Amino acid sequence: MNDIIIKKFSPELMDDYLYFFDNVGFSDHEDWSWCYCTSYHFDDEMGKMLDHTAKTGMRNEAILLIKNKIINGYLAYQNDNVIGWCNVNKKNNYIRIINRKELSENIDNEIKSIVCFLIAPNMRGKGIAKKILIKICEDSKNDGTKYIEAYPLKNGKSCFEEYPGPVRLYENMGFVKYKELENEIIMRKEIK
Repeated sequence: MNDIIIKKFSPELMDDYLYFFDNVGFSDHEDWSWCYCTSYHFDDEMGKMLDHTAKTGMRNEAILLIKNKIINGYLAYQNDNVIGWCNVNKKNNYIRIINRKELSENIDNEIKSIVCFLIAPNMRGKGIAKKILIKICEDSKNDGTKYIEAYPLKNGKSCFEEYPGPVRLYENMGFVKYKELENEIIMRKEIK
């Protein structure tokens, strides 16, 4: 797995991002393929207005978010092919987090939130998410981040129920349980 390259996402990588979401990421779970990792950027009302069954509409929303530098994260590559994605951004850039009282404490530019991992079906279980998380932690030392948070689900059993990443991934990377909610655990790591 030494041939894996992790790149910080930018609008210049949009074609790779779209190809991954169009053809790879949800190739084994088509009913989630409408998402394009946009849902944390909309509130519940906006979410109701968007037709989640209209994949083209959500793709177009993703393009707008990318062009406006709202979607941020990391892409994982192997032999120039995208094999993974992580949606990570400043906590105050996620409308869905801001609108949830139990998640919205400490909304400021010093906290990053990890909201989703998506790994190509043939690459799952090979440490790709860990490689991405290592890169996130390394980059965070230089960009003013004080904490990184993640919100793994308590009872995620499949890779799709563990889209925020499993608790064990964060524990293995030095994250600690910051707060326990009804369905999620807030995992947090201080960046030093």
